[in-house]
Amino acid sequence: GRSTETERKIKEALIHTDKSLNAIKEYFEPYLEVSFVEYRSTVDKLNSEIKTMQKEIEHLRVTNESGNELIHQNERLNYENVQLKQKLDGLEAIRKDNFQSIMERKQEQFDETFKIQNDLIGNLREQLEQNAKEMQTLRQLNTNLKSTMDERALIQTQECLLPEASNII
Repeated sequence: GRSTETERKIKEALIHTDKSLNAIKEYFEPYLEVSFVEYRSTVDKLNSEIKTMQKEIEHLRVTNESGNELIHQNERLNYENVQLKQKLDGLEAIRKDNFQSIMERKQEQFDETFKIQNDLIGNLREQLEQNAKEMQTLRQLNTNLKSTMDERALIQTQECLLPEASNII
């Protein structure tokens, strides 16, 4: 039904998020070859934070209901929706009499499921935004490192040329 389709979309979003995080990680791995200890330490710290965020996303999938497990609540609500539908199918006459109240209850359950799923998507979006900020920081560190290396190369070139200039005089 609808909730199964929504659940499938949520799971696809999670898979896509994992793939995106891995692609971001793979994109930045070549920068780890730079041999500056401070730079490597910063990159390692950012990679650790990305892994921590991935674990937090996974944690959202497996924590219990009292620990705010959104997917578990989704599965429970979807299961309750299926049970309710089976019960309604078995009670045709009662369903006709109580159609409006039953549909309102199903709508409330659907709305609750939808809110939980939106909250999960919001959490995932926040994680992705945080990753984007950290990737921007990493890009800035790389730019700063390139600038520093260029400055050092220029200084070394000037230092090499200065003794020759004094010999000419």
